[in-house]
Amino acid sequence: MPIAEPSTPPARQALLVGIGALAALATIFLLVVQLGNIGGDQVPINPGGTSFVMGDASDLAVSVAESGPLLLPDASGGERDIWLQHLGPDPTDGWLAFAVRPLEAPRDCFADWNAAQSEFVDTCNGTTYPENGEGLKQYPVTITDDSKVQLNLGIG
Repeated sequence: MPIAEPSTPPARQALLVGIGALAALATIFLLVVQLGNIGGDQVPINPGGTSFVMGDASDLAVSVAESGPLLLPDASGGERDIWLQHLGPDPTDGWLAFAVRPLEAPRDCFADWNAAQSEFVDTCNGTTYPENGEGLKQYPVTITDDSKVQLNLGIG
């Protein structure tokens, strides 16, 4: 008669599953950090902060010129979605950041970029906003000493 092999005790299974989960989380964390460092730029981790370095001003200016303003969704699932816009030829000047939607507007209503007209158009009522976002809540943007675009959500 064959003898059944002993099964792995539940405590040992739980330990192995826990170790595997920790290894997976560590791998994901390292992958995120590595992806953030593509091109040599360090991505600052600033939990709970209100000031964010978005990247190199020259690189971002090229991206905006080619594809239009950059949509920055509120990663916390809140309502502070933002457009990052660059106007003018100097990558270290002409940066603007403003809310994607008017105050009190529901999240499914937002000012969408219309490249053909160089303006934003509200998806719910058709209101238009100029390319500088006038009429939408503005946030300060500065350029750091090393030519990085820095967005401050704490004031504005």
